[in-house]
Amino acid sequence: MTWRWVETQEERTKFYLMSPDERKFAPKPRREFFVLWAGRSYWHCSWVAELAMEVFHPIMIRSYFRKMDMEEPPKLEDEETSSRRRKKAEEVDPLEDRFYKYGIRPDWLQIHRVINHRTLRDGTIQYLVKWRELSYDRVSWEDEEEDFPLFQRHIDIYYVIKINLTSPIMKISMKHNSVIYSLGIPLCCYWRI
Repeated sequence: MTWRWVETQEERTKFYLMSPDERKFAPKPRREFFVLWAGRSYWHCSWVAELAMEVFHPIMIRSYFRKMDMEEPPKLEDEETSSRRRKKAEEVDPLEDRFYKYGIRPDWLQIHRVINHRTLRDGTIQYLVKWRELSYDRVSWEDEEEDFPLFQRHIDIYYVIKINLTSPIMKISMKHNSVIYSLGIPLCCYWRI
């Protein structure tokens, strides 16, 4: 998505003003890349050093270098746009500095629905989560202990639907097109959440 210099502008300028002999032994300016890990949600994005990217993903980083200008990082969200969003919210959002200004939309961090679950060998339960405004090829397995907003609520809704769909009463009711309520949640309304 984006990248940044690790060193400040002054340190980079100082490096490029050195003579070629001094530059051989001085450390080069380093970049960090904001990475979305394969199979993970946008909540798990992190900064990775350029060297690690060159070692583990050389083809990917070279194609990124060909597409992007590597002299200056991509422009972040301008102050006017972020200040408009802050005025609407009336408070400082802690996710602004971590995600939003690097191009991640707020909807990509919201759960749309829980689709399935699995239990790993060590007993950890994971849930297959579909994220709002992202297609089904971007679903991710998330641990039960994750601290996402409304995650536990979506897990509860998933189990209500699962119980209702596997019960014999639900099978009979589906033939008659009736709506069954369980724990006060109408099944027809879940998909609109």
